[in-house]
Amino acid sequence: MHRRARRDEAERVVDALESEVRREMRRSARRRTLPVISFDADRRHRVFFDAVTTMVRTYPQRTGAALMIAGGIVELILGVDAERRPLEQLATPLSAT
Repeated sequence: MHRRARRDEAERVVDALESEVRREMRRSARRRTLPVISFDADRRHRVFFDAVTTMVRTYPQRTGAALMIAGGIVELILGVDAERRPLEQLATPLSAT
C-alpha cells in the first residue's frame, strides 16, 4: 500500500509539471511575432548583427579561429616591425605637432 501511495504522488507531481510546461509553451507561443521585412539601413545592420551572433553561438571555436586568421592577415598587411623600438621611432607623438 505504501508503494502505491508513493507512485500516485509521483504521478501527480509529473502531471503537474507537464501541465505547467504546456501552459508556459502556450504562453510563449502567443508572444512570438513574425519578423518584419524592410529594406532600411537599420534593419540591414540588425540582420548582419543577428547573423554574426548566431554564428558565434553556433560555432564558437570556428568563429574564433576565423577571427584569428583574419587578424593575422591584417597584421601581415598593416603590421609594423616594432621589436625593441621605442614608440617615438614608430610614430610621431601627438604632442609634437
